[in-house]
Amino acid sequence: MKILGMTYSVKLMQARILESSKFGQHNGVELKITIARDMSVQQQVATMLHETLEAINYQLGLGLEEKAILGLERGLHGTLIDAGVNLNPLTKELRNGA
Repeated sequence: MKILGMTYSVKLMQARILESSKFGQHNGVELKITIARDMSVQQQVATMLHETLEAINYQLGLGLEEKAILGLERGLHGTLIDAGVNLNPLTKELRNGA
């Protein structure tokens, strides 16, 4: 998946392997995004949007705190879904490579 021109590897992982109570992880140094496997597709889409925002925050050095990123994710996800935008392509790499 490309984010701001950088190619990230995206994969599913068992939730218990991820750090406590996280649905996903972003690693800007290694250009990796990991999403918990044991969630619904809708939750995976929301989490992928969240991790994409984390990557943008990291790459641009915005310094946004987790609370702000979570708010942006929930606001964008809800608004786009309510407008009929299909966000499932965000998880294409998960379906292809997991």
